[in-house]
Amino acid sequence: MVEGRRTLWLFWGSLAVFLLTAHAAVRSPDAEILFEACDALASRGTFALEPVSAWEGHGVETGRDGRTYSIFGPLVSIACAPLLALIDAIGPLAVFEALGGPPWPSHYVPDGLFQALDGEPPTDLLPHARRALVAWIFNGVVSALAVALFFRVARRFAADERAALSVTVVFALATPTWPYAGTFFAEPLATLLVLAAIERMGLPGAARGLRLAVAGLFAGLAAWAHITAVLFAPFFPFLASLEEGRFRPARALVFGTGLALGLGGLALYHYLLWGDPFETGRYSNYGRFVPPWRGLYGLLLSPGKGLFLHVPVALLGAWAFGEFWRKYRAMGAIFAGALLVRLVFIASRSDWHGGFCVGPRLLLQGMPLLLLPLVPWLDDRIGRRPRAVLAFAFVSLVSFGVQWLFVAGEPFRILHELRLDALAAFRAVFDNDEFYLDFATAPLAHLPFGPVGPYLLRNVRSPLLLWAFGVFSVLLLLGFPVKALLGKGEVPGVPWRERLAPFLLALATAALYVPTLGNDFINLDDPWYVHGSPFATEGWRGILLAFFESHLDAYYPVTHAIYTVVQTLFGTSALAHHAVQVGIFAAGVALLPWALAAFGIPRAVGFWIALLWAAHPMRVESVSWVGNLKDPAAFLGLVLAFGAYGAGWRKTSVAMLALALLAKSAFFPIAGLFVLLERRRAGWERAFVRALPHLAVAATVAAIGAYLHVFPAAAEGRTHPGGSLGAAIPSVLWLPWWYLGRNLTFRYPQALYTFEPVGWLDPRFLVALVAWGGALAVLWKLPREKRLAWGTGLAAWILPFLPVTGLVPLVHHVADRYDLLPSIPVWAGIVLAAREGARRLPRWAAPVAAGSALAVMAAVNLPRQLDYRDSVALWETELPREPNHATVRYLLGTAYANAGRWDDAIAQLETLYEMEPSVETAIHVARARLGKYDVPLEIRPRYAAHLARASDPVLVWLNLVQELVSAGERERAKSILADLPQERAEVVLHYAILDATEGRYEEALGRVDEALGLDATLAQAHLYRAFLLKNLGRDEELARLADVQLESSQHRALLAKERAMALLRLRRAEEALAATEVEVDERHWPILAAARAAALMLLGRTEEARLVAESGDGPGADRALLQAVLEQTR
Repeated sequence: MVEGRRTLWLFWGSLAVFLLTAHAAVRSPDAEILFEACDALASRGTFALEPVSAWEGHGVETGRDGRTYSIFGPLVSIACAPLLALIDAIGPLAVFEALGGPPWPSHYVPDGLFQALDGEPPTDLLPHARRALVAWIFNGVVSALAVALFFRVARRFAADERAALSVTVVFALATPTWPYAGTFFAEPLATLLVLAAIERMGLPGAARGLRLAVAGLFAGLAAWAHITAVLFAPFFPFLASLEEGRFRPARALVFGTGLALGLGGLALYHYLLWGDPFETGRYSNYGRFVPPWRGLYGLLLSPGKGLFLHVPVALLGAWAFGEFWRKYRAMGAIFAGALLVRLVFIASRSDWHGGFCVGPRLLLQGMPLLLLPLVPWLDDRIGRRPRAVLAFAFVSLVSFGVQWLFVAGEPFRILHELRLDALAAFRAVFDNDEFYLDFATAPLAHLPFGPVGPYLLRNVRSPLLLWAFGVFSVLLLLGFPVKALLGKGEVPGVPWRERLAPFLLALATAALYVPTLGNDFINLDDPWYVHGSPFATEGWRGILLAFFESHLDAYYPVTHAIYTVVQTLFGTSALAHHAVQVGIFAAGVALLPWALAAFGIPRAVGFWIALLWAAHPMRVESVSWVGNLKDPAAFLGLVLAFGAYGAGWRKTSVAMLALALLAKSAFFPIAGLFVLLERRRAGWERAFVRALPHLAVAATVAAIGAYLHVFPAAAEGRTHPGGSLGAAIPSVLWLPWWYLGRNLTFRYPQALYTFEPVGWLDPRFLVALVAWGGALAVLWKLPREKRLAWGTGLAAWILPFLPVTGLVPLVHHVADRYDLLPSIPVWAGIVLAAREGARRLPRWAAPVAAGSALAVMAAVNLPRQLDYRDSVALWETELPREPNHATVRYLLGTAYANAGRWDDAIAQLETLYEMEPSVETAIHVARARLGKYDVPLEIRPRYAAHLARASDPVLVWLNLVQELVSAGERERAKSILADLPQERAEVVLHYAILDATEGRYEEALGRVDEALGLDATLAQAHLYRAFLLKNLGRDEELARLADVQLESSQHRALLAKERAMALLRLRRAEEALAATEVEVDERHWPILAAARAAALMLLGRTEEARLVAESGDGPGADRALLQAVLEQTR
């Protein structure tokens, strides 16, 4: 009776998980053919595909009657036909209307693949909706039935039901059973029938009569679902014949009757379709036999298909086979033989990989045989060998994480994107099966950064976020089944909880912060600590330099040493930096209960303090922001310092404190807690003496930090709240309570805050005074024996705030990272108070309350991590909360600029200029504008400075246009002109210059006339008109420009020269000579000299011409013409 209830719970529970996380689309060609055959049966009562499949050339062949048929087993299509008929009767579109969205595209409906790759909904919804619902429901139900049957079989191998339940859950959620439940492949149905056959055999006992025949029929039907199930046919009769470890041929005969019926029916089906009972339709071109070595590596170890990589728990199953064989020799030999034959046969086929799918698809049917030996193995260890149980839990958790990643992401779309990328790069990745063997094309490496897979969870922003939430949730629940499996088997002297807790905390923290691994750097602090670090860029030598030099007016040698190591090993890889930061933080959280034990807090309580504290959204800034590595690095050092102190390792404690403060010197006040810890053992004087080494380390680091913080020029940018130390006192008293409020309300964090300093008459100051008075009163009324402990907690809350609430001048007076250490005693107090209150409540109340708090915090924490995925995402999130924060505007503007979103960058920086007009801000705006036009980097600083200071920026832009035109950058020049005021004569003139450089002189002349119409005094336009008339050969018009009046001496000289030269070309020397007689400054005389000398020469006045030519050399002179005149005069 109990077993029946367990079976039902497993069926309905696994079905709920499978349906909730199903992908709801047909995404493989095999599945498309199976659906089309199902559709043919449901709608036309035939196996023939009419019309021919939209996915031609794969999975179909012409039958003996000339019609097209599926080459795959018919059972899936037969079994799903009633389901499809029911779906059509209900109306598939109505289902998706109720779900509030269109179905996801099935890949092999026309244009479906490209719609899926582009993330677009399908255009014709009906065919996609029908496929989606069939794929959603069918294998979900089939896989849930397989889970239930697996439990019924496993229960017979275990004296303790817990072993069977545990391995069944592993089969359901830690093997490909889960991801394949969301597909329309045939493997889940074949696996179900294999399990049904084993279950009917009654193993490890012996079934009789009709049950054996039914078992044989199920084994035969498995080949109807997938032809490779026939590989079990030689082994299952021996399995069925076992009775008390001996072979009974009569039993094999009964089983064989059912098996023959099943396989005979399949042979008849093949004969009717293909004309040969042994022909499956694949003929000779579907696959071929090859040496098995590549296939064996690919199926077991490769990044794209390896069983042990995709299902790590299979390693444990293989390990358990030895013990299984010793206990069930004959059965173990049959299981092993069946698995090995299947492995070698599949590996010997050229299509061993199974195409685009999840992991080693063609080994899925063997998964029950591989996992069943784990049941007696675990059964012998429950309550007896806790290390083995913990190993089973750990490997199962890793295996679950892999399957959940395939479910949370969309592997088929990833595979197609990788295929298209390879084609675009002209890489023949399918040669030698490189696509399935190369880590670069392994879906596991790309799934976290692709689209979300489950249809019902489609609104989750990232598969990484979904995966992290799932793993975090499982980790929270894992302790209960592990505890049940451990029973009373604990490691002597050390409770199992204390050994397991650090690992669970580390895993939970790492899982929670996995989304951080997909983040990039941001444009605040990160460039200075990573790309521009004077230490990290020096290689290993930078580690030593970090201890002898400061950077950015701070001395953080340990932090910079870590940056240096990471950058030396991995370069400027954001993933590497984030992974190290998350790892350091997870290590600190794992050891936090050990450190809290030094304060008398039990480790079981410390576990919940650490977990709640680590999950709080305010921790994200310290973990997900590479520039804040100093926070988790110093936190880990402090945890080690207090843990070592509690263990009695005083010298180690002092060393760890030194490392912590060398990672972040602002934590130095925390050393005062060692005095209070010593006070528990001795009087105040003795306590100070014993804590002197810790205090000396803190004082030394504080002195160095104070020197670097106060005296450099950069310190001028730091202020006290209110402008002075005296005015900062109200803020100093208020801010701890402000942080407390944010701790308790789980409000969405911010990277930057606008903080209005608290005045002496501010109501907030009154609230702070009341709060401090209340806190001190409560502390005073506590019993004497509790006063020191709670006073230590209050000090642990206050001391870290001293450098960051106003006593020390800062750039940012409020930040989430300032609350990193003070929030630990806050959560310690909350958990300890809840522990006292929970004594009167049911036992389940405390875990439920803690789980609820964690769920609420994770719901804020996970999206906040994704805000840090890049600079644009972070500052776009901040802007609605801080629209008047100048730094947010600036950082968002520069983030847009770095992303090439120039218009957005200009909009933000112009708003910033309106808020804080200055030359510096104007330069930022100018740089963004120059970037928009892709102006060469080397000239941007010069023009940005000119634009920021110019009274008429248009003229600066026009100078830039001229420079770009001279450099041949005409398209960039045009884009700049298009954005300048078109009514300005200078702008029109520059359009004329562009036309002329492209040889369009007539159009250029028209534009010059337009410019002169706008401003007749524009000297450059008159000169350029003369230039154009010369190039057009219109000397008569050029000669008539005598009435043009120009103010500049140089301009008059240039125009007169062009007129004179035109007249000379017209052989009108007298007029040419007269044209040169204009009033110009002496320094501009050389411009006219050549034309005047030529005119004199033509008039026969040789001596005058010689004198003019000899005196006319200078700036602007036509030296070639002057030389020609001189030669003529000789």
